[in-house]
Amino acid sequence: MHIQCTICSDLVNQAESLYVTKCGHIFHHQCLAQWIERSKSCPQCRNKVTERCMFRVFPTVSEGSREDAATLQARLDHAALQLRTHQAQLKDLHEQLAQATANSTHKDALVAAAEKRLVAQECALAALRQKLAHAADRTRDTERLQRDNEQLHRTLHTLNGLQRVLQATAGEVEDTLRDYSDPRTVATFAAALKR
Repeated sequence: MHIQCTICSDLVNQAESLYVTKCGHIFHHQCLAQWIERSKSCPQCRNKVTERCMFRVFPTVSEGSREDAATLQARLDHAALQLRTHQAQLKDLHEQLAQATANSTHKDALVAAAEKRLVAQECALAALRQKLAHAADRTRDTERLQRDNEQLHRTLHTLNGLQRVLQATAGEVEDTLRDYSDPRTVATFAAALKR
């Protein structure tokens, strides 16, 4: 059994001058005397203590060095086992950390590749939008040209009809005018005939 002086935190042995308080706590005589000069209470339980409440003790301790050595060796072996267990756990944790770091690096590379593909697709999409806008412009131009072409075709048809009217006889003029239902075309023909 090991007894500790709670004032100086050292172990006491039977060769030292040991004192006990009336509350039953054991201290080195020098430690307790200095304590009592500052405070009139037990350093351990704070009960009131004076010099008259302190008694010297003479403990008889049996030599149990073999048992103590065996106990200490068992504690040492147990501590070594715990240390090996903790080291194995630490090694496993390091391996898990390395695996997680490798996975994270791989996923970062996948994300970077996906971002590059996304940028390329956005560029391609922007180019397609430009082409679509250009195609829409061309479609509008084509539709305008078709309208102009139809207008020119109608004008040409009217001019051809006018030429026939100017060169035709009265009966042929009547037959030609029956083919035209547009009042403006008929008025154009009438004006040309007046002249």
